[in-house]
Amino acid sequence: MPAFKHLKEGKRKYLLIPVMPTPNGGLHLGHLSGPYLKMDVLARAQRRNGSEAAMFFGSDGYESYMNLKSWQTGKEVTTLCNEYHERMRSDLDALNIAYDAFINPLDTAYHEDFKTFFTTVTGELVDKGVTAPRPEKYLYSKEDDCFVAGCWILGNCPVCGSATGSYQCEDCGTQYRPMDLISPTFRKGDHPLSSIDDRELYLVISKKEELLKHLETMKIGAEFMEIATSYFNHQGRYVRITNPGKWGIPWSMENSGIPHVLFTYTSLYFYSLYCGELYKKKYNAAVNPFDIDADVITVASFGIDCTIPYLVAGVGLALESGTYRPIDFLLPNHFFTLENSKFSTSRGHAIWGNDIINKTPVSSDAIRYFLVWKNPENEMGDFNVEEFIHFVNDELGDQLQSVLTRAWTALNGQPVGSISEGLAEKLEGLLVEQNDYLTPPGFQLKNSSLPLKEWISIGSGLSFDADPAYWWLKGFSLLAFPIMPGCAISLWNLLGHKGNPVEKDYFLPTPVQVETMLPLYFKKISFEDIKPALPATLFTNEYK
Repeated sequence: MPAFKHLKEGKRKYLLIPVMPTPNGGLHLGHLSGPYLKMDVLARAQRRNGSEAAMFFGSDGYESYMNLKSWQTGKEVTTLCNEYHERMRSDLDALNIAYDAFINPLDTAYHEDFKTFFTTVTGELVDKGVTAPRPEKYLYSKEDDCFVAGCWILGNCPVCGSATGSYQCEDCGTQYRPMDLISPTFRKGDHPLSSIDDRELYLVISKKEELLKHLETMKIGAEFMEIATSYFNHQGRYVRITNPGKWGIPWSMENSGIPHVLFTYTSLYFYSLYCGELYKKKYNAAVNPFDIDADVITVASFGIDCTIPYLVAGVGLALESGTYRPIDFLLPNHFFTLENSKFSTSRGHAIWGNDIINKTPVSSDAIRYFLVWKNPENEMGDFNVEEFIHFVNDELGDQLQSVLTRAWTALNGQPVGSISEGLAEKLEGLLVEQNDYLTPPGFQLKNSSLPLKEWISIGSGLSFDADPAYWWLKGFSLLAFPIMPGCAISLWNLLGHKGNPVEKDYFLPTPVQVETMLPLYFKKISFEDIKPALPATLFTNEYK
């Protein structure tokens, strides 16, 4: 049987961990376009190539913004966490983002084990002498029994001066202490405030040079590296481990008169370790993938607002622990906007994953392909409604669907002949190129669509008879699978294969279901078709 000459079968193991979303709303296309779609495409590409790839993550129910959502809605925090966790699951599922586990840490199946794991790992760091208490000053509302920190504090960033809140600036990406904010105010209003002097637990990074070298090995982009180095310049070698509050995983501080919980942003690394434990259990692995001797490649993805938690805190915690490895590869991205305005759960300026699929004729493949093409990994991206409609109608409805239909109708049910050497070589080259784009550290999600586009262009220029049509369709299934798994799997199965497209089975001759009509994978759409999924914020005079 023929085989690819240069395409090597993958034999690696991957644990993929996208950032843990806060369950204060669903997942909109701004969320989905970054960490979640990225990890799913990476996983499918590696499986297609013969490697193993598993995805584990969960919601971050202990994030302080859950208190704000509770105050705004009048609902209990736990109720909100559970409701929005399931809503986020539906958004992930709508875009065909597959995962091994998407856990809710408040679920009884995980709750106690989750808290115990976090406190145990934190205790190990304390015992190793790599932490230290630092003085901290907070504003406090006795009337509300509330510290003006986390979701309750607003002000201006001490680094760039932009309006900000909580512990991180979305404009410059830095992390700061509440006491450093310029002109701090209490989100609940003009209530009497007092000042409290206390202390918080911090990690002390002694291996800064090793940390920066690890980031360089991962080929982290210059803008994200600048955020990390700026943090060291402004905050030194300290990384927050605790913050004041009652909602979260409690941590007792000596000589402190206030309640403390583990800081959820720094704890994202602890959460990753916990996902490693879940991986170990499910796949009967000898050790956690983050153990020093583990042979699993770990990858995390996140937005620019989590740069410090991953690049500084996560890598720093691993290096200082001496027990665990840092995450092997970090894949950050910039923000994704909607009509040039930031997606926003609080403003309702969002298109939710479940809505765009279940309230409109748009397929998950169409939205995935568009989001890959517009992906904000190197710069901010924007979802423009008119551009999306043209993309679906022109590139998918007119070009791609017509090529697929023309190739399918050329099949005649006769035994398949061999593929031409030129077509086989071209496909192999495009698969090698796409695999390179979808393998860290050279991961480039946006560029991964280029080999697929070229293969579609080749199909557009072919005068199909049965044999080239068969081999072109199978090649399309392989190249499309990471990006558009729905139509790729459907075609692969109609062409006589079982399961998902894999490179090693490409040259196997298969019985084609020629009596089956090819589905209409990509329907043309209008503004009225997608209007049910669009937010009210878009209905200005421009759209009426």
